[in-house]
Amino acid sequence: FRGLGNYFRGLGHYFRGLGHYFRGLGYYFRGLCLFSWNLGLFFRGHGHFFRGLGHFFRGLGHFLRGLGYYFRGLSNYFRGLGHYFRGLGHFFRGLGYYFRGLGYYFRGLGHYFRGLGNYFRGLGHYFRGLGHFFRGLGYYFRGLGSSGASVTISGASVRLVTSSGASVTTSGASVTTSGASVTTSGAS
Repeated sequence: FRGLGNYFRGLGHYFRGLGHYFRGLGYYFRGLCLFSWNLGLFFRGHGHFFRGLGHFFRGLGHFLRGLGYYFRGLSNYFRGLGHYFRGLGHFFRGLGYYFRGLGYYFRGLGHYFRGLGNYFRGLGHYFRGLGHFFRGLGYYFRGLGSSGASVTISGASVRLVTSSGASVTTSGASVTTSGASVTTSGAS
């Protein structure tokens, strides 16, 4: 019985050791599972890290792209501003030419009216000279007719006025004048 007790005692130790073996094996697989779990968490975390890093660089790309559009728009703005001031310069330059041409126009108009006035002034001098010419021609023919001509007066009483202011009254006579003016009344 003592040997049988030792047998069963050894059998208990065997099964106790077997329990410890399977217990250790459980711890092994438990640790392996925890290792795999942690490894998964590690890679999962690193995946989130690289995913976040990708989002960061993507956002940075959008930022730099927007910054490029900003500077491009700013360049177009200053370019348009340059075109604006250039057009404004052309406008004021054209306005200057306009007023300059207007000044030349009024200056030419003044010269035109001045020339027109001179024309009419000359025309007046022309007619005045023409009048003097005909007046002198009248004096010429008047002097030609009154120098030594014989004037025959028939009819009524005639009064002759000489250049010296003397008057002669004749009746049906022949009068010879020399350089005098003759005024007739009712005679042929």
